[in-house]
Amino acid sequence: MCERLLKGRTQAVGIVRAWRRLTEGGAPTLVACSGGADSTALLLALRSATEELVVGHVVHDMRPVAEALADRDAVA
Repeated sequence: MCERLLKGRTQAVGIVRAWRRLTEGGAPTLVACSGGADSTALLLALRSATEELVVGHVVHDMRPVAEALADRDAVA
């Protein structure tokens, strides 16, 4: 469990570093988020670095509508 948490933290730090390079230190950013694990992790990593985020919910039509709407509400 601890190794998994450390790996996740290392990946989040890498995401934030890459984002800072791409935006030359930080800029308002749109994060497309379906509510799944990967896009939620991206959202949380960037949220730790800036408050200038806009979240766009994406529905992939791969799960039942009720689940997609619950994910939308979770990331709103």
